[in-house]
Amino acid sequence: MKNLYLFLCCALSTNLFAQNTQWFPTGSIWQYSYYSLGGFGSEVIEYAGTETVGGETCTKMQVTTLNNFFGTYYYTYKDEFFFSRNDSVFYWDQNYFRLLYDFTRLAGDTIWLSNSPNTYAVVEATGDTTWQGIPLQYQDLLLVNTNIGSDTFQTPTRVYERLGGHHLIHWDIESPLTEIYYVLDCYADDEYPNPDCKSPFAPGYKPFPLNFAIWSEADGGFCYFDGFQYMLKGDTSLPGYEYSKKVFYKPNYTGTEPCPDASAEMVNDPPVLLGAISQDLAGKKVYYTSFVSPNYYYYYPNQLDYFSTFQIGETRLLYDFDLEPAQILDWKPEPRLYAYSDSIQLNDGSLRRRLFFIDSETSEFDSTYYWLEGIGGSHGLFSSLISLDIVDVWSGFRCFRETNNLLLNAVPVIFCDSVPITSSIPNLPSLETQIRLYPNPTAGQVQLELPSDALPVLLTLNDALGRRLKTVELTSPVSMVDLGKIESPWLMVQLRSHDGRVAGKMLVLSE
Repeated sequence: MKNLYLFLCCALSTNLFAQNTQWFPTGSIWQYSYYSLGGFGSEVIEYAGTETVGGETCTKMQVTTLNNFFGTYYYTYKDEFFFSRNDSVFYWDQNYFRLLYDFTRLAGDTIWLSNSPNTYAVVEATGDTTWQGIPLQYQDLLLVNTNIGSDTFQTPTRVYERLGGHHLIHWDIESPLTEIYYVLDCYADDEYPNPDCKSPFAPGYKPFPLNFAIWSEADGGFCYFDGFQYMLKGDTSLPGYEYSKKVFYKPNYTGTEPCPDASAEMVNDPPVLLGAISQDLAGKKVYYTSFVSPNYYYYYPNQLDYFSTFQIGETRLLYDFDLEPAQILDWKPEPRLYAYSDSIQLNDGSLRRRLFFIDSETSEFDSTYYWLEGIGGSHGLFSSLISLDIVDVWSGFRCFRETNNLLLNAVPVIFCDSVPITSSIPNLPSLETQIRLYPNPTAGQVQLELPSDALPVLLTLNDALGRRLKTVELTSPVSMVDLGKIESPWLMVQLRSHDGRVAGKMLVLSE
């Protein structure tokens, strides 16, 4: 079934080209949804230039697929190649060109679509139509397959010039594919632009910064916390690596949490040279080399496992963004399986690929732990080495800047490199233990119960990336908050009382 589905995707992509009318113009993009008994998913096919394959100048298409197969997500990238000649479209498959469409054929003609004498298509009708405002020619085909004994399978379908198939079809298997149904959601190109038809996936690999960059992070434990930066600046040279940049550590602030008092102060210590980041761009790998001894462990996040402490001059693989689904991260403190990827939008509108993992020992999936191409991950620069089993301390990502552009922030910008606690707080009951949340995802609301002595309370809703979605001032002990159209599976609810007490709760909207 897996091989069948993969070829199916190829077949659809093929439906993309032919005709003296252009089939694969610059800027072309196809967006599909699919449904099946095994799950659902989406696929995006995008123009990616030209390349010579099999002696022909072909159009290169990048195909990105997000699958949910029986509840398991996985994410695939691949390149496919097509060319058109004399109103016919060919697809490069298993080292030869396969005919996909032939718009020179008229009603009553037969089209042999593969090398099998048992599989062909009969043109039943041709005509002109429009699809989402685009004028097109079409062919109504009857796909005939006689591969299984004396049985004959016939499947009607329609194919369009420029677009390809109405939905995915496959003609080189034992029976017509009916259990997977594809829908073309939208199409666009430079001649027929559609601002709503754009890929939700990151366009190819994004390496770590080759220029100046800053990671703002924080960590803490019982009654204390610290804020600091990792700065990538200045070139260095390490044997075997083409791109290497120096990494500096700089503290920003230090403080204590309510125990019962809270205070914080800024720190102005100079940066310390910590090590270097090197990259293998072709292999999509990131390496870290330490310039300090293990005695300087406090320069690393609190949740960095003890066994991950670096020796002077030690180089270690930090990230591998070329993982295959189910591949084990054997260099992490807890073995993890690469599960699937999606993409997130940064503050500048660009997309970055995000990788999620499953604990290979417990088979549990944690949506709060992930990697981000070119950035690191949910826990900052050293996310790959964080041990989630260490629970008596915490490590957190705050903000990421590249060449002074704030690309991603998990907290309000004002708190990227500062701290909200600036003065002593009286010995008051913990707000954390006094609030109650009652979500009603169906109604799109959440009810909150708050202590009267805390009012008014400022509520902030952040999504899974820490982006602020809503800020509301609550003045009643029992308040109802409208969630609106929020697609995140969970929210982080942050509350601050008028007397400075803070609390954080996770609100799960869907399982």
